[in-house]
Amino acid sequence: MSGFSDKLEAFRGRRVLVVGLGRSGVGAATVLAPVAGTVVGCDEKPLEELDAGAAALAGVGVELRPGEQGAALLEGMDLVVRSPGVPWEAPLIVAARERGVEVIGELELAYRLLVTDRVVAVTGSNGKSTTTALVGEMFRRAGEEVVVAGNIGVALTAVVADLEPTAAVVAEVSSFQLEDAVTFRPRVAVLLNLAPDHLDRHGSPAAYYGMKWRLFENQRREDYAVLNADDESSANRDQLGASVLLFGRSAGPGPGVWVATDDVAYDVRGRRGTLMPVRDIRLPGPHNLSNAMAGACAALAMAVPAAAVAEALRDFEGLPHRLEFAGEVRGVRYVNDSKATNVASALTALATFGEPIVLIAGGKSKGGDFKALAAAARDRVRVAILYGTARDELAAAFEGVVELERADTIKEAVAKAAALARPGDVVLLSPACTSWDQYRDFEERGDDFKRAVADLMGEGR
Repeated sequence: MSGFSDKLEAFRGRRVLVVGLGRSGVGAATVLAPVAGTVVGCDEKPLEELDAGAAALAGVGVELRPGEQGAALLEGMDLVVRSPGVPWEAPLIVAARERGVEVIGELELAYRLLVTDRVVAVTGSNGKSTTTALVGEMFRRAGEEVVVAGNIGVALTAVVADLEPTAAVVAEVSSFQLEDAVTFRPRVAVLLNLAPDHLDRHGSPAAYYGMKWRLFENQRREDYAVLNADDESSANRDQLGASVLLFGRSAGPGPGVWVATDDVAYDVRGRRGTLMPVRDIRLPGPHNLSNAMAGACAALAMAVPAAAVAEALRDFEGLPHRLEFAGEVRGVRYVNDSKATNVASALTALATFGEPIVLIAGGKSKGGDFKALAAAARDRVRVAILYGTARDELAAAFEGVVELERADTIKEAVAKAAALARPGDVVLLSPACTSWDQYRDFEERGDDFKRAVADLMGEGR
């Protein structure tokens, strides 16, 4: 296997346009700058609205063209690297394809530069980050070098230069990243579940699902496809080239991971046994039991010892902004589920709690069916507090189902929730929308929620 410098040589002298200067675009431009003949980075936003990493690109020789997206940028270019936040149908990307310029995504670029083939890729509509981080922890408990990257927040191109050939890579992969993947071939590919999402970009559930299934396109028989036996949409094994492992309550006995009475059992790569009691898994909720089984299946497929897998499951508590306990004030618990950016994940959050819920929802709609969320709220939610640009759309679905309140900001929503909640209630931020109308990302939104709760806790002392 050639080293990183050898793989990078394939891009020497090339004239590259990087479209989109978020984390992924910055990573791609940075890694190519030392060898490419020209690297130009462009973004529809002006420089002052981009993160500091974009401005720093000028220091490594990247020509910055912020605020520009015209086809003139393609003059002289022979490669376009598209950041996942830039739609495949964006005029500049379409123009590049029409001119015969090669277009690849940041994920594809990173894969072409990897010196290791020990790649686990995780996708799905919900649970990707939790499962990706969990699999990474399983490798660490086994004492292995591992990098967790991708859609989870660290661009894979930002870490490829430092990897050893023996390292493992666990990558969270989105539908946006799979749009222009060409040679990407994970040794283990995990599809957690499928539910309508990103309809504002993909147009239909079928198109979105089809993009997710691209994860398996280049796999071979010696690779593993890990599928959810409990999710009809993501359990289709037709025409897959990889060996299939199933996870879920209905998966076993057979190749994969399943629940046998009160224990998690496994049959992977000729190893069979009981992993641990279900009650010992630290992550809360039935959805996280599914994530735990998926993670265990993937790690076992990569020959991680069962003892390390079980140890990680006993200790791993989850990631911030995913059903994260934010505090308790006057007998009311506050839960930050800002990562719930679609209806399916908000439905999962509602099903997690037996207590009455004061729901805070809203933000920017992704085109999901809010009526399904309202139907689930009927028996679980006492009051729904709606905010953001999707507020009226949500209100139309919730009208007559539960008591409604409106707010302009998260801080105002938390204040209203505190006034309306009763001891024993859960105030749940589970927006069912993106954060992009008021925040940079879901993390910033969740942090704002936690600050508002912290202020309440201070007042309650």
